[in-house]
Amino acid sequence: MNNHEFIDRLLQKPPNPRWIIVLCNILDGLDSKPKLYDDNFVREAVTWWREDFLLRLKAMKPKENEDDLLETSLTILGTPGAPSGIKPSSPKPDLRLKCRTSAPTTSSYTNAMLAATFVLRVLHPDDQADLGGDGELGAGPKYFMGYAVSQKVRIQPGEGIGKPGGIVFLAAFRDVAPLLTGATKANDVRDHLGLVHWEKNKAYVMLELNAGELTSLRQGRPTFVDAGSHRRFMAVASDPANQTKVDWGFTLDLDGFANTRTAVDGLPERVCERIEASNVSSIKLHPLGLVTAANRGMTPADDDEKYAKWLLERSKRSLADIETRMKEIV
Repeated sequence: MNNHEFIDRLLQKPPNPRWIIVLCNILDGLDSKPKLYDDNFVREAVTWWREDFLLRLKAMKPKENEDDLLETSLTILGTPGAPSGIKPSSPKPDLRLKCRTSAPTTSSYTNAMLAATFVLRVLHPDDQADLGGDGELGAGPKYFMGYAVSQKVRIQPGEGIGKPGGIVFLAAFRDVAPLLTGATKANDVRDHLGLVHWEKNKAYVMLELNAGELTSLRQGRPTFVDAGSHRRFMAVASDPANQTKVDWGFTLDLDGFANTRTAVDGLPERVCERIEASNVSSIKLHPLGLVTAANRGMTPADDDEKYAKWLLERSKRSLADIETRMKEIV
């Protein structure tokens, strides 16, 4: 399978909307002003996506399907180093953080994650005890329900925010702060940050980080490689005014999209390298409590097919246009 045949596989009938979303974002980033990357970057990324997929295809298990393998390969596309079993003619390039832009002026960033993940993998054990840790869940029920007050905590030594070799999505705290005062803050943060994977009845936290402590880390505007399999990634803002903010990407507002509002841009976002415990002296923890609203992306009003169609209509492209353009590039 060469790259042209790989594009055919992604667009085979009936096309999976997941791959239409990715291909639309690839071309949107290429056509944006300024460009987020060039044709060579797209060609390299598609080649490595294909190679990893073919390797997994050879070892596919009976209960697996090809689309799941494609998603796995896309998810790890930005991970440095070639997958085991691939012997490339040249070393795999670091595809992360391709769109390096200057750091915007902001005093603090935020990152949001599942509360259980934060407590069990990130939070310093001493601070875990201060939050009422019970040794099983890692924190008392008040923490998980979001009733704990915001407070400064530390990352446990040797751990960090983000997976090893991965990237971390960031928003400016000033943009998120207005969402942290209401009774539905977990729902509101989910919707404004485009976190379609957040689930009802699970607890989440917001982490506030000193922007000055992150200046040594590589940062930039997210590309399709950084987004991986994120199903509501939007490479380019919809509002022309937001498109001029070249140091930031923009999230998709899930509530605005589900209710077919004209304004669907969420909040500005950036990406940086994994944040190690040694990078920050402390972080401010803002418990969000439980997501109480129904899961997003599950109805005809806001599912993958609807989003793929919206991206196609916004760009005035057809599937045939995408096929032709991608094959010209790869």
